[in-house]
Amino acid sequence: MTPLAAGATTITAQLAPASYSPAKQVQTTLAARSLALDLALTPQTAQIAQGASVDIALTARALSNGSPLSGVNVAFALIKGSATLSSPGVVTDANGYATTTLQRSSLSSDVQVSACVTPANLPCVTFYGTAVPASGLQLQPVAGNSQMVLEGQSFQPIVVRAMDLSTPPNPVQGASVVFQSTLERGGGTGVSTTAGDTTITPNPTPIILSSSQTIVTTDGNGLAAFQPTTGSFTGALTVVGNATAGTNNVQFGLASLAGASD
Repeated sequence: MTPLAAGATTITAQLAPASYSPAKQVQTTLAARSLALDLALTPQTAQIAQGASVDIALTARALSNGSPLSGVNVAFALIKGSATLSSPGVVTDANGYATTTLQRSSLSSDVQVSACVTPANLPCVTFYGTAVPASGLQLQPVAGNSQMVLEGQSFQPIVVRAMDLSTPPNPVQGASVVFQSTLERGGGTGVSTTAGDTTITPNPTPIILSSSQTIVTTDGNGLAAFQPTTGSFTGALTVVGNATAGTNNVQFGLASLAGASD
C-alpha cells in the first residue's frame, strides 16, 4: 500500500465472509508523515544465516514532503559488526535513490549500517542484520513437495523457506539447504504364496536408478528451490527425498505415472 496523505490510516485484512463465519480479520495502523527532508531505507532488517557469505543491496531514498530529491549526498557507515560497503558515499539519482551493497563473508555476528544525509548527518536511518545460528532455523514447505504427473510431463520445482524461531517467524537468507533425492522404479508385485487361509503377496524393494545431492542458498525471502527430474528414464518412477537446513528437514515424494500424456 502507498499512503496518499500524511496521518494515520487503519488497514483491515479480512478473509472472504462467505467462506468463514464469522469472518476472520486483522487490523493494523499505518502512520505516514511528510517532512521537508526525510530518508527512507530498504531493507531495514534482515535475518541472515550465521556463517553465510551474502551481498545485500541497501537502497536509501531522499524525500522532501513526499517528493524525491536528486543530488543529495547519502553517507553509509558500518556501526556494528564486520563487513564491507561497496560505496560509503552515494549521490541520489533523479528519483531520489542511493544504493550501496553490504558485503559480508562468513557472517558470525549481527551487523548494523547507518544511512545519513550529509553534511549535517540528519536525518538518519539504520539497517539491522541479525545472524541466525543453525539451531535457530526452521524449514517450511512452500510448494511441490507432493506431486503426481504423467510420463513425459515435468515436475514443478520443490520450494522450501528457511525461517527463524520468532513469532511470527522471519525469512532467513543465506541459509544452505541440502536437497537429497533418489529416483526409484517400483519392484513390481511378487508371486503370491498361500498357506491355509492366508495369502502373502510380497512387494520387492524398489530399484534405485540414481541419487543426487544439491545445495541451494536461500534468497532474500528465505526461499530455496530444487528442480526434480526423471532424466532419461521412462515408465513408472518415483522421486523421494528431503530438504535439510540446520537440524530441520522437509520430506518430498513425487510420482511419474507410466503412459504417455494426452
